[in-house]
Amino acid sequence: MTDVELRRVFRAIVLGLSAPAVAVGWAACGSSPTEDPDAGGDATAHHDASEGGIMFPDVTIDSHVVWCDSGPPQWLGMDTCFNYLYVPCGLPNGDYVMDDAGNIDRCDQICLGYTAYGCAILSEAGIATLYEVFYPDGGGPDEDASDQPSTALYVTCDCYNGGRRPAGLCRAQSRSQGALATYFARMAHLEAASVPAFRRMYGELDVLGAPSELLAKVGRAIQEERRHANMIGRIARRFGGTVCAPRVRAFRRRKVEAMARENAIEGCARETYGALVATWQATHAADPEIRRTMRRIAVEETRHAALSMEAARFYTPKLDARARARVSSAKRHALRELERAAHLEPHAELVTVAGLPSAANAHRLVDALMALLPRLED
Repeated sequence: MTDVELRRVFRAIVLGLSAPAVAVGWAACGSSPTEDPDAGGDATAHHDASEGGIMFPDVTIDSHVVWCDSGPPQWLGMDTCFNYLYVPCGLPNGDYVMDDAGNIDRCDQICLGYTAYGCAILSEAGIATLYEVFYPDGGGPDEDASDQPSTALYVTCDCYNGGRRPAGLCRAQSRSQGALATYFARMAHLEAASVPAFRRMYGELDVLGAPSELLAKVGRAIQEERRHANMIGRIARRFGGTVCAPRVRAFRRRKVEAMARENAIEGCARETYGALVATWQATHAADPEIRRTMRRIAVEETRHAALSMEAARFYTPKLDARARARVSSAKRHALRELERAAHLEPHAELVTVAGLPSAANAHRLVDALMALLPRLED
């Protein structure tokens, strides 16, 4: 499917879901592939507020996650875009940190639905900032450090703000106040971070002998992401936000599977959903400047989504069967994270002024995307 065709489909989805009578018809036309073949026989267990932390509706954790005597993750607070958790037992069995930036593979096992578009272990500097914000008078969950296990972690669970995150992206400290300022500052940061992500993609594809047409599309995406960062940065500053320039750790040479995995998560899942959300915002944002900006971004991000599918078709023949299965599993995890996070209701200003979909509409958008993906991958 070309980017032009995909753009038409995204507009049809948004228009259909914006009209309740039509939305029912869309849902009836096909079922969403909700079954996850990677989940195996794992059941789910509801996270009870009595176990620690706080309770969210419809939040589940995998049954094989058994927390230590110190209990499950504890919610500490949020700053509009991040939820902060204290994890006294460390990473669950089978989970691991993917890179030097502290990004965790199975966010769904820790974030428990607070939002799980991505999560990472906080650095010492991040912990210091956390305590300054949430515990200005001292104390905190590990006030008596002698009673705490040595594996205890502080973790951030990210909200979705668009952009293709490069491996090794360092976490920016929030310096903005207010929902709109924080949201657009974070979005501008991630749009800027997409530039080195696409630069790396270009270099790796070039080494692998990718066709010139594919390389040209990646080169165009670099220019477009730089423009997105500037456009969203202006909006963030208008609302009083402070945009942090992205810092990315030095890239390391990696195997084709790692390239394909990143493209599956950041491109085929996250960026494709981001293009659909931008299409929604271009229609629903009450603010004229945001509506105009998202209209252009929606067109270009949809082009990046189509690029991700094309890149996936280039990577796949270079992987053996087991590597292809692992990449497919990573994409399913990313889609499940989108599905879980869709249950969270955005700040009212983000829905009205910025045009973000409500929780109910976000859930419908994810369902529509999951039903559409098999066609996009052909």
